Amino acid sequence: MAVVARCALLAGLFAGVAAESSSTADSPLVGCDQVGGGSLVGTGSCDASDTLVDASLLQVLAKNATVEASASFCPEGCCASTCEECMQYTDVLHTAGSCRWCPTTQSCHNLGSPLDKCSIPINSLGQCWGATCPYQIGQLLSLRPDDAANWAAQTLAHQGDPLQAFRTYTGAATGLFDLSSGEPLTEASGGSPASGVIIAASSDWGSGTCEAKVVGGLMQQEQPHLTFHLGDVYYVGTPDEFNTNMLGIPPNDHQVGVAFPKGSHTTFFLNGNHEMISGGTGLMVNGFGYTGQTTTYGAWLSDHWRFIALDTAYLCYKTNENGDRNAVTGETEAPNPDAVISWLKDTVLLGHEDDKRGIVLFSHHDPFSDFSKAYLATAQQLSSILPPNRKVVWFYGHDHELSFYSDMQLSGTNFITIPRMVGNGGFADKISPPARSNSLLAWDSRVYQEIPTVPPAKAKVGFNGYFKI
Repeated sequence: MAVVARCALLAGLFAGVAAESSSTADSPLVGCDQVGGGSLVGTGSCDASDTLVDASLLQVLAKNATVEASASFCPEGCCASTCEECMQYTDVLHTAGSCRWCPTTQSCHNLGSPLDKCSIPINSLGQCWGATCPYQIGQLLSLRPDDAANWAAQTLAHQGDPLQAFRTYTGAATGLFDLSSGEPLTEASGGSPASGVIIAASSDWGSGTCEAKVVGGLMQQEQPHLTFHLGDVYYVGTPDEFNTNMLGIPPNDHQVGVAFPKGSHTTFFLNGNHEMISGGTGLMVNGFGYTGQTTTYGAWLSDHWRFIALDTAYLCYKTNENGDRNAVTGETEAPNPDAVISWLKDTVLLGHEDDKRGIVLFSHHDPFSDFSKAYLATAQQLSSILPPNRKVVWFYGHDHELSFYSDMQLSGTNFITIPRMVGNGGFADKISPPARSNSLLAWDSRVYQEIPTVPPAKAKVGFNGYFKI
């Protein structure tokens, strides 16, 4: 099966992330030729002819309607019935910018008013279009003091939640599936021809924002056979957050839920570190109920390819004897559990030199990043299995950037990795330049919005997207 990876971005920009490749295992599977249709930093060329705009679906820019200033006095505070009016409201007691919109109540209040039930209200006009979704991009930006306090409170409140036992395949289940049909396989040599099979995937998508909702809609338009989420549901992956951010259940009477798009035969949620802050119940109970999966790892096989989902998150935090996670200072190098490594050796037969099928890995944590730290434990575990100099394509998230790297041999490994960081699924993070650029081919530096942080400062945040294979 030829592999084509693409990234669809929220501005309606849709361009190839990779060129088609041959199905031979020794050929580079993914190369960075084009990314987006705007100002891309890197060596990839970007041609406007490769841009697809679907303005009817993408409402990412705020309305440009002018709101007339009200000269009337409102004893209850800010007199506005819509978010757009609220964010531009003025009267004899209110200057522009002194009102805030509460999306959970769909009401306008004075900034800091005791009537405001929102701990993190909408604080910019550009976020108004997404007020009907459970969360807004500014609500997740830790540079805002109110948001930073909420992140800390959520983490401390839930890192002692009960830890779910690690799920493994039992009985006759092998964790091997036919890529074309999704049907279980009994042998690692199995897998039928997979012409025309489409995979749509995204990482760090579980934000519950309308940006994520739009990305999900674009993924569904691909009519994928398989969809994968590479992990992270915010804030800390609780059952309630899975319900609203992944399963599409409305959080209240004023807002709608956001549902992860389903593949025609397979939908699969990988584990992320945010899911493990709360012990994994949201993923392994609510999430598994939505997708039908029973574990956080698996392999989908064809006659030419092996797509393998790994779990870098279950052991990504140090735990005490009660299973409580230290999510503040207890990060690990994110290894896979021993059960997964044994499965790769004994069931997937990943180390067999005679199996020349291409290998594509999905994980949450990044084995390489020029933006922050990398987590090498899983790569080093794989090095004890894979034949020397074998090439693998590795899609991963965790860092919220879209970036592409040249082929490399990671520290402590004997195989060749083709890294693709795709952590821009639904979380809008501050655009920061890479700390290093030794192997960086290209990264997406386009500005989606500017979010007020500590006045008068604003943070530039980037676009969200997905990838297609």
